Amino acid sequence: MAIATPDRIDAARAGENFPVASRLVVPALRHAVLAFYRVARGADDVADDPSLLPEAKSVRLAELDALLSGAAEPGHAEALGADCVALRRTCALHAVDVRHARHLLQAFQADAASRGCRGWSDLLAYCRYSAVPVGRFLLDLHGEGKDAREASDRLCTALQVLNHLQDCGADWTRLRRCYLPLDWLAAEGASTADLGARSCSPALRRVIDRVLDATDVLLGQSSALPAHLASAGLAREAAGILALARDLARRLRAGDPLATRVAAGRAAKALIFIFAAIRARPVGPRSSFALALRLLPRAARPAGAAIYALARRLDDIADGPAPEAARRAALALWREEIRAAAGGSAVEPLAIDIGRHAGALPLEEFDRLVDGLAWDCAGSAARAPDRAAFRIYCRQVAGSIGVLVLAACGHRSDGDRDFGAALGEALQMVNVLRDIDEDAARGRCYLPADILREAGMDPAIAPADMLVDPRLADARAILAAEASRAFATARDLAPSAPGSRVFAVRLMATTYARILARLRAAPGQRPRLSSRDHAAALLAAARRAF
Repeated sequence: MAIATPDRIDAARAGENFPVASRLVVPALRHAVLAFYRVARGADDVADDPSLLPEAKSVRLAELDALLSGAAEPGHAEALGADCVALRRTCALHAVDVRHARHLLQAFQADAASRGCRGWSDLLAYCRYSAVPVGRFLLDLHGEGKDAREASDRLCTALQVLNHLQDCGADWTRLRRCYLPLDWLAAEGASTADLGARSCSPALRRVIDRVLDATDVLLGQSSALPAHLASAGLAREAAGILALARDLARRLRAGDPLATRVAAGRAAKALIFIFAAIRARPVGPRSSFALALRLLPRAARPAGAAIYALARRLDDIADGPAPEAARRAALALWREEIRAAAGGSAVEPLAIDIGRHAGALPLEEFDRLVDGLAWDCAGSAARAPDRAAFRIYCRQVAGSIGVLVLAACGHRSDGDRDFGAALGEALQMVNVLRDIDEDAARGRCYLPADILREAGMDPAIAPADMLVDPRLADARAILAAEASRAFATARDLAPSAPGSRVFAVRLMATTYARILARLRAAPGQRPRLSSRDHAAALLAAARRAF
């Protein structure tokens, strides 16, 4: 039986029609994508192994499913079994349902039994387990909403059908499998025997064209997928894959998959993918924090990048689509990984990156961050904390980052920690003011109950009702005044070290101070800073003023 060794997995990736874990995938997530691919590729090899009887394949696939579900543990050092266990933990870490991978095994069980597809609906049902879970896994991993699922399902189905058309001759002669609808073959006067010929018969050609017609419909239905994706990298990757799929469909119309393997060359595929990805116009949000980190002192940038990547991942998990219990469990696992990083025993790349800087970073700040994000997981329960709880929350989710970034820059005194914590709290207050509408759509209200009462509002008010209450303007004004005082406190605590060492931190402060000014001038409107605003923020940061 073929063993899914790393070299074999890399070779398989290189031979795929469509990119796997391309450079467009967020680096922090590439490890998880490859973990999924290793299991999928290895299990597919089991189902396709001509040396195994169907019964043996079925037993092996069932063993892999038990490992994925946690019903069993590998009894010996077997690569694919270890990959399944690793994927199970990866899914738990990222709050992604492991059933996506288990659904693939259901499709491979059908492959092992060499069941054909009686009609087009049977082929779609097969793709529901053999292809759709791949897209669902990627969507969940990136924290994408449900709006993207339908288009993703259509695209993944189309990709699977195109692969089947491309390999229809080899599938029949090597494995005695036929994925073409049997009723369409019969209607055109063809049979599975036609698949063993050296070239397509006219009848088989008509069936292939009919399948391509249906596939073109699927591609049309999936064309809006990039516009539904918040992740810029994932949106560009989806655009590139769509372009590759359309190209392969055109080639299959013009070529004979029995006579030769119909496919674009590697260089042509790369150009098609890159051109489509560049033309895509993602609408995902840009982070001012990520931009500011580029201005850290050169020696501090690796640690700053590691802090940002891990914080971004934890925040995405807390805000993700998974059930609350899964998100809380994921955060708890990350807490363990971060602690393991201090001892050099972490296994997740993001935690390993943090471990490289453990000597310079107060890792207990990540505990604070996880505590704050666990409150975010509470959904409808995350409403109107009292003032003291709100300040603690701001310290946890933002003050922790301020302390960590300053430590990366070499500022680790008690005074530096107080400055980072105070500035982080001020920035988080601005975030709360800016995102009131967005948070309310998620059933959240971060405005403190004390402030709502001061504005004459009931703290138990539903977030949707809060948005239409005219007294909300007073509540906004109260929090804005408190944010201004928080900035003043941070300004008084700012370190007197050379400005270049904390320039990026000051830039964040000046940028957010301008956002706060806009929020106070036009409550309820999401501020957008112009190039002039950003230039003014840079100048203020250079003058050490915010």
